[in-house]
Amino acid sequence: MFDVIVVGAGHAGCESATAAARVGAKVCLITFSKQNIGMTSCNPSMGGIGKSHIMNEIEALDGVISEVTDRSATQKRELNESKGYAVRATRAILDRSLYQKEMLKKIEWYSENYNLTILESEVIDLMIDNDECVGVIVKDKDGLAEKIRSKTTVITTGTFLNGLIHIGTNTRPAGRVNENASTQLAQTLKNLNIELGRLKTGTPPRLSKKTINYEILEEQEKSPKELFFSSKFSSIHFGEKNKPNIPYIPCFITRTNENTHNIIRNNLHQSPVFSGQILSKGPRYCPSIDDKIVRFASRTSHSIFLETEGLNSDIVYPSGISTALPEEIQNQIIHSIQGLENAEIIQYGYAIEYDFINPNQLNHTLELQKIKNLFLAGQINGTTGYEEAAGQGLIAGANAGLKSLEKNTFTLSRNNSYIGLMIDDLINFEIKEPYRMFTSRAEFRLTMRNDNADLRLTEMGYHGGLVSELRYKIFLDRKERFEKKIEELKNIYLSFNELKKFNTGADGVKKSVFEMLSYPTIDEKNFHEIHEVLNFIDNDILQTIISEAKYSPYIKRQTVDVKMINDYFYFKIPEGIDYDGMNSISNEEKEKLKFNKPRDIQSASRISGVTPNAILNIILYIRRGN
Repeated sequence: MFDVIVVGAGHAGCESATAAARVGAKVCLITFSKQNIGMTSCNPSMGGIGKSHIMNEIEALDGVISEVTDRSATQKRELNESKGYAVRATRAILDRSLYQKEMLKKIEWYSENYNLTILESEVIDLMIDNDECVGVIVKDKDGLAEKIRSKTTVITTGTFLNGLIHIGTNTRPAGRVNENASTQLAQTLKNLNIELGRLKTGTPPRLSKKTINYEILEEQEKSPKELFFSSKFSSIHFGEKNKPNIPYIPCFITRTNENTHNIIRNNLHQSPVFSGQILSKGPRYCPSIDDKIVRFASRTSHSIFLETEGLNSDIVYPSGISTALPEEIQNQIIHSIQGLENAEIIQYGYAIEYDFINPNQLNHTLELQKIKNLFLAGQINGTTGYEEAAGQGLIAGANAGLKSLEKNTFTLSRNNSYIGLMIDDLINFEIKEPYRMFTSRAEFRLTMRNDNADLRLTEMGYHGGLVSELRYKIFLDRKERFEKKIEELKNIYLSFNELKKFNTGADGVKKSVFEMLSYPTIDEKNFHEIHEVLNFIDNDILQTIISEAKYSPYIKRQTVDVKMINDYFYFKIPEGIDYDGMNSISNEEKEKLKFNKPRDIQSASRISGVTPNAILNIILYIRRGN
């Protein structure tokens, strides 16, 4: 008898099992194969816009993917460097094989130090008694059914639930290449009258590194910064000897061309996306190359990033060219691209359709409302991306463990975290396409930054039983140093001449260093020149201090804006309102608003992809009498 059974050991499953173990539950993690634990089944990368925010929140709650990413990344880049700190992000390219080894090592560490059991088997059914999940039924090595009882269960099946792979007109059931789909479990969920939907995602053809002509291609510039997701490597408490030392692998850039586009246009009738073979929707923000050619018909080229899948791997992932066209057409497409004229395809691209559960049937703990003690996390809830899955996994696993031990639940809100925002969106919005996180979804993105995830969440996680004593000790030390330095900077004033030197619009009034840091002319490059006291700021709190100072004037305005949205939440939207006349709303948002025709601000705010900024502008537009 287990407290928690976790079905599936992808990113959601690994975070679920370890979170449940950290809160004190007896856990069984069930996977087809130990060697597939933590498999990065699509792109060999972690992080990115919005996604690295989730990773930092997972790290703040003592999760596992951030450390594993740092221990297996062959390169990292900071994205949105020219923009504000709130929307900057880190993206890592992984050694795919090393990531799996490091994740397996982490899970095995948990099995040695916590009450976690790894079971290699296939879950074929759930044990349901009076609308309550009491365990699972698995196939043993002889193919016989075996019952395993538990107080709670977490399902993290990814794309395996009734998965169907498409390449041209060819289809076959699969969860991913060469792995069986989970069909019986899907039928069980249908029999329980749980509302299911259908989504799709896709992947590009994989190429042989040896057959690519890198000499004529552009190499992506190497990031000058040392970037880490895990506090184990960014904290001053850990020395240089503990940091991963993985050789750097460059990423190269090539592009499609008119010839590529003509090949695709001439064969759209063979694309399962356009032939009617696939009816479900894929991720809007990660379209196939077939879809890009149609949606962006005026574009003459699209960038392709050639990402090597590991230090000892011959496989290259061409990011940006996902397709499910027939194999012979995929060969023509690849060979039409500069540098890939003689490239060999190791694995052809494909689309995969899979069942998901409408997430409005969940509670904020990610427990199903209809079936007690059954929790869901990851793509089964309609999301896309490793990071989104892992964030849900942590919440589902923690709450499954806490419920099994009859302890209080642990939830996050959309006002304090991207994980909480994501779960709130899933529960309240209608999912018509795979959900992906963006910073634009957050009403409080100025205060929900990468650099302050621990200040927002670690204390809460510690009192919820999720955070270890060591992680909490590191946090308390960082918090104390941060607060002490902020107070110090607020009480150090600069003279008129000093202000003038830094071009801060000096008006003859003395300003504290903290006030002065809010000026756009001040950044990390000239930060240490301001005052000698700044030379004593530890690197692990430097960016957080600058961010707090930079955003302090705007956070007050943000609070006013959010209050306005709340005050006008039930405000009626006039019929025939001219969304096209609103210059500050994106064309995509206008399209969604015109299609959905929301009757009030509440309805408009529930449309996926319509940002808080758009809602604010609708309110202002109406108030002006337009």
